[in-house]
Amino acid sequence: MKGWEVWSNIGADGGAICLPRLKRLRLTDCPNLRGNLPVHVPSLVNLEITGCTLLRRVLPRVPSAHVPVLQQASCQCPHTELPKALVVTSITKLSLAGLEGLEYLPTELVMLSSLSDFSISKCDNLRSLADVQLPPSLKSLYIRDCNALESLPDLLPPLHNLELSFCRRLICIPG
Repeated sequence: MKGWEVWSNIGADGGAICLPRLKRLRLTDCPNLRGNLPVHVPSLVNLEITGCTLLRRVLPRVPSAHVPVLQQASCQCPHTELPKALVVTSITKLSLAGLEGLEYLPTELVMLSSLSDFSISKCDNLRSLADVQLPPSLKSLYIRDCNALESLPDLLPPLHNLELSFCRRLICIPG
């Protein structure tokens, strides 16, 4: 799908496109795809995006009254932005990889009240997690190849698994 350039959220009739039954969306190697993903996907459970270098926004922006049942999201796109308001409270597994523009995680991360697995890798400009409160539901935290990362949150939730690898500037791990 190397030629695909635009995901339009507007239907032929001028109204917003609604994908009410879409459960799984996987986009792989769409280097020219621009813009945002669909806004109204109330049944989406699994979202996986890899190699979509121009895609800007990947998590659906939905009103809190229409929170989807998204459980797993994985993004490996260098220029992707995380939305300022993460309202997808049903998500249980989140994986972020290769997000070049990511310097800090949004403070709204704590609102992901069902998040149990969180993985961050190859986010070379991610500097600090110190100002982020992680959700108390978090059981596994994996941080790999984040070369600019210097600090973790002072208060970590009671984790079952913590993996830190190739974070060369990491100075202190809270105890």
